[in-house]
This record gives sequence, C-alpha cells and structure tokens, in this order.
Amino acid sequence: MAVNHAVSAAAALVLLTVPACDDGPASSVERREEASDLVDLPLQEEEAPEGLAASEEGTGPVASVRDVLPPRSALPNETPLPRPISRAFRGGYEVLYLGEEGSSGPASAASSVIRFTGENAASGFVAYLREVEVGAGRGQERVEFPTEVGDQAFGWHLEVPFGESSTVVWRRDALVLTVALGGGIGSADPERALALARRVDLRLEGS
Repeated sequence: MAVNHAVSAAAALVLLTVPACDDGPASSVERREEASDLVDLPLQEEEAPEGLAASEEGTGPVASVRDVLPPRSALPNETPLPRPISRAFRGGYEVLYLGEEGSSGPASAASSVIRFTGENAASGFVAYLREVEVGAGRGQERVEFPTEVGDQAFGWHLEVPFGESSTVVWRRDALVLTVALGGGIGSADPERALALARRVDLRLEGS
C-alpha cells in the first residue's frame, strides 16, 4: 500500500513541476510551428530511466510560457512574469514518461524546452523561475541543490510522505530546459535528476 502511495505522490509532484497551462491555447500558428522544431530537444524515451514509457498526458506543444510556472492559485502573491519576457516566448515542447505502479525505480520523468527570442529573455525567465521555485518562502518546502549543466543551472528537491521529486532547470543560449524526476523515497534523488539533465545537455551541445 505504501508503494502505491509513493507512485501516486511522485507522479503528482512531477506534474506540479511542469503544470498545465491556465492561459488558454496558443495565440498564433507561428508558435505551434515553432513547437514542432523542438520535439527532439527534451528528454527522449531512450534517455529516460528504465521502466518508464512515453505518456500522452503531459506531452505536446507548450502553448504559453505559463505552462512551466506553478498555477497562479498556488502562489497568489507572486510577482507576475515581466511582460517583455512573456512576449519573447516563441514556443516550447514538453514530454512525460510514466512507469507501472509497484516499480522500484522512478515513477515518472518530465522534461520541457522553451524557446525565447534571445538570450536576455531566456536568462530573465530562468532568474524568475528560480525565484518562484526556490526563492524566499519556499525553503521549508524545497531544498535547492547545486548543479553543473548548461548556464544558470539550479535544482530543487521536494520530499513528501512516501515520495520525492527532483528538478533541474538550465539555459542553453535562448532555450530554457527542465528535467524532473519523481518516485518513491530513494528513487528520485537530485543525483539521478542531474544525470538525466546532463544527458539532454550533452546531446544539445553536440547537435
């Protein structure tokens, strides 16, 4: 029974890391076309932990930069994303991989890539996301851990009863990337999430 609770909690943690958009559908055909060029950039199925398979839920184009931010209801007092950064959004793509209940490995993995018009906007978004996720007032919930991948990288670990999740965010040029891992205690630690992020970044570096 505890294992089932761990899987459910961990899957929910990853979905919260890359939550559903609350801003509506894409605003232009250009953004949808942009997303099609990004499909091969997030974590690929062959790079995901063994036992996880691609899921239609949580996989597809990112219609709004809000897709990779917590729901407004979760942070009602958070400073809004600066409009210049929001307007610099040029598309994105996210993927979700899920495992079977009862597996001893991670229960889920999620990854996203967001493209901006330039490095300044991408850098500003990473700084904003870091403040939202691990800034003042979040320390009791999340523990930030050091990362060495790409530019402006940071990560955080969140533990709940029966489950944990670890997320890594970094920038490469005008792209902002995330990798999140969730599972039972001991299966989704920062080291495993960072290893996945390195796989993605090395592939991008060599492309």
